Amino acid sequence: MPRLKVVLTNSAVPLHVEAAQVFAGLDVDFVTVDASSEDELLRLAGDADAVIALAEPLSRRVVEGLPLCRSITRFGIGLDGVDIAAATEHGIWVTNVPDSNYREVAVHAITLALSVSRRIPRLNHAMHQNGAASLALAAGTRRPDDQTFGLLGMGRIGRRVAAMAAAIGYRVQAFDPAVSWADASALGVTLVSFDELMTTSDILSLHVPLLDSTRNIVSIGMFSGTEKREEEHFSGMKAGARPDIDHGREADHFTFTICRLLHAGRSFANRALVT
Repeated sequence: MPRLKVVLTNSAVPLHVEAAQVFAGLDVDFVTVDASSEDELLRLAGDADAVIALAEPLSRRVVEGLPLCRSITRFGIGLDGVDIAAATEHGIWVTNVPDSNYREVAVHAITLALSVSRRIPRLNHAMHQNGAASLALAAGTRRPDDQTFGLLGMGRIGRRVAAMAAAIGYRVQAFDPAVSWADASALGVTLVSFDELMTTSDILSLHVPLLDSTRNIVSIGMFSGTEKREEEHFSGMKAGARPDIDHGREADHFTFTICRLLHAGRSFANRALVT
């Protein structure tokens, strides 16, 4: 039987030690490459029997160019970078790693929330530009135990963020129709309606997958989609909101809307929003 070839398509995640343990005694060659484009994937992984991908584009073109492949593993949670239909047509198993990086994503969300709500970017910029940072630049900063941390979505990441936010001292509330009152209470989280979440959270952290049901949920999901309604929706958020946008799959249109409102002079002074 010929040796099998497993290709890891991104060296940012070193798996040599784990691969050596898992494939010990088997006729398997484990290879790591850096293939960020479709052409590179086809050139470097075209003869793979199995592919482990981080965020590389496994489109229909790529899938059809992997004639030997029988397994694609997404080394992460989301599968939007893999053409599932094409893989299914070609008899390729597609798997993910549900608990991959969720702790790190939660830590990053908390980091962004603290950074923006405590005016760290503004103060840092002043220090670099002027050699000093006036306390006036931190006006409006409030301690966590005087603020409400809102979560839109309480999946694995959202729950981790909830626990960390509560440990810091925030009051934590969330909107997630899939979460029971009992589960939320066990985490010290108060379930509220979508409208209440939007209007009473000092920090709003988004943890929802990009589905047809969640696309544009924060910007125009509940409205007609006109520019006027968008602005009214954001105007209804707690006064003085200051969004901090971490460009993710959830936030494309939302980010555009925030930027447009900022350029129009909308004030977001005392509130953080993390996506």
